[in-house]
Amino acid sequence: MKVSWLKNPNNVVHVNTEIFAERFGKEIGILDLKAQIEKFREEPSKEGKIVRGTKRSAIKLFIPNLMFDEIIENGEKVWVYIGSFYQCYALY
Repeated sequence: MKVSWLKNPNNVVHVNTEIFAERFGKEIGILDLKAQIEKFREEPSKEGKIVRGTKRSAIKLFIPNLMFDEIIENGEKVWVYIGSFYQCYALY
């Protein structure tokens, strides 16, 4: 994951945390996704956090401004990274 990739608006989707956590959590088997997001929001780490689902899946929660030491649009919020072949989700 590179900061230049995150700066490309074609790679980022801005989504509501409530809606995203409910729908996406069910899809990948992380039923407490909203709680995981809130916990990470309260206690973020520079390297982010990997959350594993029950359906052979994993996502990375991260805050771009912490991870890259660079300011980007909405980079102070929690983002969800699934992989470079998928869009990244900026949660609001």
